[in-house]
Amino acid sequence: MSIRWKTPTTEDNKYIRQLVEAHSLMLAECLEAGICERVHSPGDYLHEKVKALDVEFPGITLGYIGNCESWGDDRSWAVYLPHPGRAGTAFDRWSIGDTANLERALAKWAEIEDFVRRQYSNPERLRQQGGR
Repeated sequence: MSIRWKTPTTEDNKYIRQLVEAHSLMLAECLEAGICERVHSPGDYLHEKVKALDVEFPGITLGYIGNCESWGDDRSWAVYLPHPGRAGTAFDRWSIGDTANLERALAKWAEIEDFVRRQYSNPERLRQQGGR
């Protein structure tokens, strides 16, 4: 069986919001009662690490190019350095690879952090022109 979504009406949107709110309340009650717990994905941990590193090196981000759809996940992840005023280059990112590699990226966090420390203020990187 497959489902085809229709364009939601205003009434549909109200119902969807009610469902989301009810789900959020139910989840909060389960967490409070101790019958469920939050589980962090490797991506959650990477986001936390990048956010912490952003304090020292403003503008770095964890992001992806690609899509995650019902047919699969073709996202390619990377840690991106800021590159104001120009298009990014290969020198502005640490490529992690596909979503399956997020856990391996955690194991290589020291290498990623070293890359950020070396490249963030590297004059050669900052002089790069846009494009690849």
